[in-house]
Amino acid sequence: LGEDIVATIDFSCGTVKCCQLSVTLQCEETELKPGADEESLVERGENSTGTTAGNTEPDRQKSISRVTNYSKHHEVCLGMLQTQVILPIPLHVTPTFRTDVVEVSWKLHFQFVTTTSPELSNEMMATRPTEADEELEWVAPTDIAIETMIWSLPITIYPTAPLQIPQPCGDYKLHIK
Repeated sequence: LGEDIVATIDFSCGTVKCCQLSVTLQCEETELKPGADEESLVERGENSTGTTAGNTEPDRQKSISRVTNYSKHHEVCLGMLQTQVILPIPLHVTPTFRTDVVEVSWKLHFQFVTTTSPELSNEMMATRPTEADEELEWVAPTDIAIETMIWSLPITIYPTAPLQIPQPCGDYKLHIK
């Protein structure tokens, strides 16, 4: 808590160009139903030893969950070879934990907007005129075929050590005149 998540994303060896990148720090609070583990075994037809009794119905247990976004990094990264992401973890949030009733988990939710458009090739964007050449002007295309790739990376957030929390040392007096 109170730290920053720092990452470097390298696009140099990719075959598909990334136009935009969005990373969000998300907290998911899940309310667990009492005895969900035991009930799910019975519903799947398993006994306590883990063997199946013939019933292969899918697990019907539903959990109530809520996802909250805390910090977000958004960047247009077309033509970049690398980019950095810095996401602060607020001090007031709850660290990762799980009980019989509730679970709090964290993840980094990535959204990559990619394109394979030949108009945006690295050669086209990297061409820079020299003094002898006439100056070229690059015009961005009006329509680009894109795809969005979504990826959620689970992370663990630990509580802050009490020694790292700034605490007042000594007495403070305020005199107002």
